[in-house]
Amino acid sequence: GANERRGVKSQRMTRFRVRAARMAKLNLHGMRVGNYRYVKNGLGLGDLKGNVFTLTLRGIEEGKEQTVARAVSALQQSGYINYFGLQRFGSHSVATHTIGAALLRGDWAEAIDLILRPRDGDKHDAATARAVYKEKADIEGALKLMPRVCVAESGLLEAMLRQTTMYLIAVLAGLTRTPRKLYVHAYHTHSWNTAA
Repeated sequence: GANERRGVKSQRMTRFRVRAARMAKLNLHGMRVGNYRYVKNGLGLGDLKGNVFTLTLRGIEEGKEQTVARAVSALQQSGYINYFGLQRFGSHSVATHTIGAALLRGDWAEAIDLILRPRDGDKHDAATARAVYKEKADIEGALKLMPRVCVAESGLLEAMLRQTTMYLIAVLAGLTRTPRKLYVHAYHTHSWNTAA
């Protein structure tokens, strides 16, 4: 949410065969990199033990301190059920967990359609590329227009141009491991939220 965007956060990350001097030269908007060290193995999914938050409450009305103290005490005693935020599911009309569900069902045609389908909130170039694919069935034209940051969409369109079989699983091989994992994890997250 908006409050989360205003937070100051730090995160560990690893880069393969990149020297600290090169990282120090990076000019990243709104970010700083530092605290470098060389490690034998890169970070993988599940390697981080969890998140730690320090919350600062501002603008508490006079006389409300007791209400906040009671809420904090209840949290300490009872804890809470962790609910995953909307960023796990994407901000578009096609939620990532619906694509994950199609992949887990083995419904390859549905997964491909969901990834390439026109959606609300797309920027102009991506929206144009999706429309060219959907309305004209022009794979090559859609690929030329599709921004490279749309990794999943570009990968699928490239695979469609390359593939020589009728097997849709060959098209899905155009998805790199990262988006495939993202879609399936989004479905797992959605299942957890539903249970919670």
